[in-house]
Amino acid sequence: MDSDFFLRQSKVFLDLIQSYRTGEIGLNRFVQRIDGLRLIVNIHNEWGDAVFRVVVNLEQINAVTIEARRGLTKEETDIINQQLFDLEQLAHRLENQRGCE
Repeated sequence: MDSDFFLRQSKVFLDLIQSYRTGEIGLNRFVQRIDGLRLIVNIHNEWGDAVFRVVVNLEQINAVTIEARRGLTKEETDIINQQLFDLEQLAHRLENQRGCE
């Protein structure tokens, strides 16, 4: 894969994060799209593993809120915000991938 591919996918990651933050998409859809994008990029290295861990963390919160039929608590919101920050950092690292992994 070439570096343009990684630049495009990084932008998609960042756009999805922004869409979640602005309320354009909910947590469930956000988790599904991020996980789908992770599978498209399909990098089996520390980057892919880090994104997978974020997806798992978000999915756990998502599952609890769906099961309980409630909104997010402040603690869950704080965790999600940290995960979003982590995803942003990972997206910027993806920009620097050269397809040699």
